[in-house]
Amino acid sequence: MKFTITPTGVNGAVTLSGFHTNYLVRWENRNLLIDAGTLIGRSLHHLGVRPESIDGVYASHLHLDHVGGLYEIAYFRYVHGRGPLPVYLHSALAEPIWNNFLSGLATNFRDLQGRPQIGDRSTFFDFRPIDTTFESPTPGVVIDGLSLRLVQVDHIPNSPCHGVVLDDRVFVTTDTRFIPETLDRVANTFGIETIFHDCMFSEHAKIYHTAYEEILSLPKDLRDLIIMTHYEDVLPLAKEEIEVRLGEAGVDYQF
Repeated sequence: MKFTITPTGVNGAVTLSGFHTNYLVRWENRNLLIDAGTLIGRSLHHLGVRPESIDGVYASHLHLDHVGGLYEIAYFRYVHGRGPLPVYLHSALAEPIWNNFLSGLATNFRDLQGRPQIGDRSTFFDFRPIDTTFESPTPGVVIDGLSLRLVQVDHIPNSPCHGVVLDDRVFVTTDTRFIPETLDRVANTFGIETIFHDCMFSEHAKIYHTAYEEILSLPKDLRDLIIMTHYEDVLPLAKEEIEVRLGEAGVDYQF
């Protein structure tokens, strides 16, 4: 099937001039977000996409640059009568994302007539947990023909984070430290065409993310698949000196 992936931003959590690294996936009049950070409303506006047009969100982990905008998307859908927002996520996140984050935003609100309301987890959200990862013979979920397979990555201690394989062709790592063995396994299992890979250039990148020097250490066949995202606002190298493709916000990548 044909689909388009558009990075809504390509910068990290503390960006001051760009947008968070989230992705808009479009196919057959469907709009799916891979993560929805706190800046998602602004980044969608920059793309000319209305928040209520989002049909679902895949949430990779519980950092604000990845889930901080979920309530905003869900509330716009509520205002426009579209019902609860489908949120696809690993099953281990289903309770924490509500109990530790969204419940404080979505419990007390006013309806369209201004009357105070008490909401619960189903008022704005339709959580759709996924139990399997990419090793399973079947996808974690198929959304109107587009398959998603989750890939466990190494990001936050003691808290799950999962990248996602789309249509068995594109791997979005989300946030991860360097995981060369996993990259190799995923690429060879599915014949991956492109990897949108977390990458930072700072000296402290390796604490939570993948450093550019680590990307350079990969075999050429893997490096050639990579489009780097989640990098700093200001790069220490001139773009023509960077040896691996840099993703660009607002660019439509066709598959």
